[in-house]
Amino acid sequence: MNRFAIKILLSIASVVTTTTWIYAQQYTPRTHFYENRLAYNPASAGVEEEIPIRLNFRQQWQGLKDAPYTQTLSSQAFAGRHIGLGLVLYNDVGGPARNTGLQASVARHFALDSEGRRWLSFGMSLLLYQFKFDVSSLRTDKPNDPAVYALSRQNSRLVPDAATGVYINDDNGFVGISVLNLIESRSDIFTAPENPNTVGRTYYLIAGYRFPLTERFSIEPVALAKLTDSKTWQADAMIKANFDQYWGGFSYRTNDAASILLGLRIDMFSFAYSYDYPLNDLGVFNTGTHEVTVAVHIFNAQSRTGAGAARGGPVRRVKGTGYNPRRWQ
Repeated sequence: MNRFAIKILLSIASVVTTTTWIYAQQYTPRTHFYENRLAYNPASAGVEEEIPIRLNFRQQWQGLKDAPYTQTLSSQAFAGRHIGLGLVLYNDVGGPARNTGLQASVARHFALDSEGRRWLSFGMSLLLYQFKFDVSSLRTDKPNDPAVYALSRQNSRLVPDAATGVYINDDNGFVGISVLNLIESRSDIFTAPENPNTVGRTYYLIAGYRFPLTERFSIEPVALAKLTDSKTWQADAMIKANFDQYWGGFSYRTNDAASILLGLRIDMFSFAYSYDYPLNDLGVFNTGTHEVTVAVHIFNAQSRTGAGAARGGPVRRVKGTGYNPRRWQ
């Protein structure tokens, strides 16, 4: 394939990526979705025993110029009185397009048994997206292209929206349903005032279950499914194997990639890495996608099973710092 064809392909990829961000306002696919459940379901805010601070970096389509990359910073905490709080900040860049966003979440947790092992949670999020487009990077064959001129007049847009979700979990598994872009706010960065673009809702289903085989070894299947108002869908299926503080797994994303994942936890720090092997038409032009998540986990005395839970419901005592690498959150 010659250089001209590759440039054409890159241009198409940039347009597709930009269109996804601007019109659908969806999160970039993450192989580490199990680490970032808060980004997909606000009801999961506060379900973890500790206070995790996670930094995720995803470099997509390695080897292609101006390929998309994503940075995400997230944290959540159980604040007592059955209330969970969460915050997600992210930055998506692909070619001339940039999407910076904030998701602030609050969740209400209800204990479903007297020991505090099974929980039902409801959550809401405030979403803020800021879209920017670097018009100076666009080059067309037509001088003073009116389309480029229109972009130069509306190349930045701040869009508010909301999300809601429900989440059920116990010691071994979880399932959650959520809706993002609930309000369907207008995003008019690429449209004329007389023809406004309305953001479509996005629906997520996320679920997983841990099967303990021995005291030190367990298997965890995890899945994420996404459906938009335009009836397009995508699904991730993952299988993880845990051995003490180490884990590894395989994942598949429909019409996109197959992945291998590795991770470990040392004291209060954790690390995860994945490599996505492309299975779509772009695969012949790139060497795959890399994703890294690093996190620090801070002890939280207000956790749902800690001392802080006594003011709002049942207490289940946990020895030591509250961390158990074999306990599903």
